Amino acid sequence: ECFPLFKGVQNIPSILFSSMFIWGLTFLVNNGIESASFINMIVTICKLVPLFLFIVFMIVAFKLNVFTADFWGNVSDNLMNGAKNEASIWLQIKGCLMVMMWVFVGIEGASVLANRAKKRSDAQQATIIGLLCLLFIYILASLLPYGVLSQSELASISQPAMANILKGVVGSWGAMLINIGLIISIIGSWLSCTMLPAETTMLMAKDVLLP
Repeated sequence: ECFPLFKGVQNIPSILFSSMFIWGLTFLVNNGIESASFINMIVTICKLVPLFLFIVFMIVAFKLNVFTADFWGNVSDNLMNGAKNEASIWLQIKGCLMVMMWVFVGIEGASVLANRAKKRSDAQQATIIGLLCLLFIYILASLLPYGVLSQSELASISQPAMANILKGVVGSWGAMLINIGLIISIIGSWLSCTMLPAETTMLMAKDVLLP
């Protein structure tokens, strides 16, 4: 809606823009992974700011009575009548684990680039601290909305859900902030996915594993 030129996605402007973007990232990484890492750090900061603001506003708007509404009743129903419910507690756990597997795939990427650390212990500490911080952010961002909106309201909210939740709390600028953060996150992920194969290939070449 914001860019009518790309409406429908499968058109010449979209293909040209995507191609230029991909080649731009490739050029950036080819010119040195250090510069790409610096940009990746800036991207990470830019996408964390909307997340932190979202968590702060969720804490301010949090209502304990909304969060605890029929809490133990829901747990009991899911545990005792899981076979009758489409979303039993076990199916919910399975769904969470499947999401977590993809959410934390970045840990694998961190291990690939860990060889550039001055000391192995630095890479180990950074990986553990980063994992704990991300886990803390994801738990808060996932649980706090249940204290702002009911389960039925959250289930029916349109995507991107975080943007629309914040929009209901602070107004349209909140949705715009989250959407900008989402775009920056995608760009950052794209950059990382360009860096990792380049780094892996270089490491294999150093060990004379490539023809």
